[in-house]
Amino acid sequence: MKLINLILLCLALAVPVSSADTDMDLSSWYNGYNHQYFNNELPEAGTLSPPDVIIDFHLKDPHKMGVTIFGEADGYIRMSFNPDYIKSEKTLRMVLLHEQCHVQLFVEDIHTLDDHGPEWQACMRHLADIGAFATLW
Repeated sequence: MKLINLILLCLALAVPVSSADTDMDLSSWYNGYNHQYFNNELPEAGTLSPPDVIIDFHLKDPHKMGVTIFGEADGYIRMSFNPDYIKSEKTLRMVLLHEQCHVQLFVEDIHTLDDHGPEWQACMRHLADIGAFATLW
């Protein structure tokens, strides 16, 4: 089974996200994953100094669970999640790791025409290989 199919299968089995989940939780999880899985090579979240990563739960695009926008006019990287699709903590954490792979490619200055091409897939595969999804599926 392909990795993406396994991830999608697990989305239905996850525990609901409570209203207590805040943007600060997202920054904390991002920074923890940055330390644990990305060797602190990604910009930090929550420091409020560019190129900081600003993370929120305010995405309203009906076609996306999450999105990361680079090169904002204010110098920040914005990562936003869609509350209409992300109904569990496990789903949120998997999508966060997904978006962090996009940030890694940005940091490494890897530009591709396909946002989910071989370089991004290699990042996701690496995360799976080192156990990043072990408690999430």
